[in-house]
Amino acid sequence: MTGTMTYKFTYNVNSYYGRLVRVTDVLAGIGVVIRRDYRLHALHLTTMTTAGARRHLNQSQRQQRCHVTTDSNGLLASLSMPSSVTTWFSYMRDTGLLTSRRTAGDLYMYKYGRDGRVTSIVYATGAQCLFTSSLYNDTVHVSNSCDKSRVELTQSNDSLHVHCSTGM
Repeated sequence: MTGTMTYKFTYNVNSYYGRLVRVTDVLAGIGVVIRRDYRLHALHLTTMTTAGARRHLNQSQRQQRCHVTTDSNGLLASLSMPSSVTTWFSYMRDTGLLTSRRTAGDLYMYKYGRDGRVTSIVYATGAQCLFTSSLYNDTVHVSNSCDKSRVELTQSNDSLHVHCSTGM
């Protein structure tokens, strides 16, 4: 809307499939490079910084490499961080929507409405955060039951106005 580039997506044009190879946050000067295996599945994600951003970061923040595995559908199955923490992901077979995310003792399960939008997150403790949405005129209201936050999105002509409020 502002005409300012915030993210730049780079694809491998030498490949028949034109796979994504890099995503750069132009404003922050940080990018993620995707290395793929012979099947063209993601293998590693490496963060890279531009020269301007390096002045503000220490050496370990400038470049970090995460190992990735994918399932038979090419969806993210696990992500291993440099700190040796691994997160596993599982999905619904028919829709590809994320059903759970698991890390060392934490488990998050996701539930969706018929429209494919997340309606709740269930934690390992059994606690649950509900997300509700409603439409009134040109405004969509989304509420989070856990922290009482609320987001309002209003479309006006060619622009989108976003208003966020935190716990009440």
